[in-house]
Amino acid sequence: MRATDNSSQGWFLPYLKHYFWAFLAAALLGALSIGCAGALLFTSGHLITRSALKPENILMVYVPIVLVRTFGFSKAVIQYLERLVGHDAALRLVSRMRVRLYRAVEPQALMIRSKFRTGDLLGLLAEDIEQLQNIYLKLVLPALSALLIYAAGILALGWMDGTFALLMALYGGFLLFIAPAISLGTSLAKRLTFKQERSKAYQELTDALFGMSDLVLSGRTGHFLNTFTQRHKRAAMVENSLRRNEWRSHWIAQCLVGGGIVIMTVWAGGLVAQNRIEATWLASFALVTFPLLDAFVRAGEAVVHAPEYQDSLRRLKDSEKDTSALAARSDAGQPAADDAADTKEEQATAQRLSHGGDLLLNNVSFRYAATQEWSVRNISLHVPQGGKVALLGRSGAG
Repeated sequence: MRATDNSSQGWFLPYLKHYFWAFLAAALLGALSIGCAGALLFTSGHLITRSALKPENILMVYVPIVLVRTFGFSKAVIQYLERLVGHDAALRLVSRMRVRLYRAVEPQALMIRSKFRTGDLLGLLAEDIEQLQNIYLKLVLPALSALLIYAAGILALGWMDGTFALLMALYGGFLLFIAPAISLGTSLAKRLTFKQERSKAYQELTDALFGMSDLVLSGRTGHFLNTFTQRHKRAAMVENSLRRNEWRSHWIAQCLVGGGIVIMTVWAGGLVAQNRIEATWLASFALVTFPLLDAFVRAGEAVVHAPEYQDSLRRLKDSEKDTSALAARSDAGQPAADDAADTKEEQATAQRLSHGGDLLLNNVSFRYAATQEWSVRNISLHVPQGGKVALLGRSGAG
């Protein structure tokens, strides 16, 4: 069986095109969920203000009460649907990716050990594929939803005041595009370093678990523990530095959100002074800014993690190229250089077995030291070629 050569295909755009309508529906539902959150606060602000004026009858605020309940339930329902549609598309997509990776690796299982260690393959199957899933759930969907809300919000403000809409377009654009780019540029090198250190530690730990007996017999357990501890400390230092940068960026973003709320409140106050809107709507325009600008902040924070996804994409693409190259050499009858000795040894073993042979033990004895008891004594055993023998004993018999 040959490995399917998909190395010319990417690991991102082809799958995004295949599930485009599903992700678009999830993004629309996400934008609608944010819109419902904004409408909930908008009507809540109006309800609180109207209620503070002590209306003569509850019917005078009955419509805002109904709208608050409607938007509250709608937000929860639509957010659930957005999670359902988005995760369904992402899990189907990741399932196809796992099948593609398995089909590329499995046919070359005997030769691929010359190019990959066990930790590398487990990292590809677990960590990198998981990162690709996060691209769609934590980067693509929030970014698309934020862009839709950004466009809808600017259009709504432009209908009321074109000059202020332009100002808020620049302000929201800074939150959505410029601030994440600055944060990404300042932390790019540290994120790549942390990704590499964590990946190497994952590989070494996985290989050590599978080869623990070799480490114990060679007496290198202490050396491995020291090396792994040092690598873990370096990764922890880089991670702590990244977390501090994230907290700092998040604090600045929240300050910008607060500034946007103040700007919106001042603008709405000007409309009230001009008698263009009633004073009861002033709190509504201030509160509606919270969920909208917060969506921009969350989308920007997702963009900052893009280098982690890019590294996973590169590793998957390189692994597929390597397995394709191994498959090509195998089909041409040219085994990999690192596997030449292993292949010759396997061929020699197969040639010896083809001539037939039995396994015979005649009165075999063994003990670890002359002063110790015999571990096995006077064991005789005959296993014909092709036969199967099971050795059973109590736990700890060795």
